[in-house]
Amino acid sequence: MTTMTKRLNALEKARPSVGPRRVIRLLVERDEGESAEAVIARWCAENPDQPPPAAEDLIILRSIISPGMPA
Repeated sequence: MTTMTKRLNALEKARPSVGPRRVIRLLVERDEGESAEAVIARWCAENPDQPPPAAEDLIILRSIISPGMPA
């Protein structure tokens, strides 16, 4: 977590925000061929009470890769 905090602090320093900034963590389902745009659209559909991600928000895309199950 310390490394992630340092990275976010470095991003904030490089690109200061004029307003409040959110950090949105999203999981990408690579096995399904999901694109980053599809992940963001899915997040918006699952969170209708939240405004869509803005340019000043930090979006962290993560992909979980697991080994295939033996047949």
